[in-house]
Amino acid sequence: MKILIIGDNNDVLRLLEVLMNSTGQDVDVVSNGIQGLGLILNNQYDLILLDITICQNLVDFLWLTN
Repeated sequence: MKILIIGDNNDVLRLLEVLMNSTGQDVDVVSNGIQGLGLILNNQYDLILLDITICQNLVDFLWLTN
C-alpha cells in the first residue's frame, strides 16, 4: 500500500513513518501542505493521512481532499 502522511509535528511524522514501514508499507512523509499537494498531483496513493490543522482554513482542506 502506498501511503502519504502530511503533518507538521516531526516526532509524530517519524513515529508514523517507522510504524508504517515496519508493516511493509511504502510511505512518503512531508511536513507541509504544499509539498503534500505536489506529491498528490504526481503520484497515486492508496491512503493519505492529513493533519487537519496543517491547512490554512476549511476551504483549503476541502479542496485538497477532493
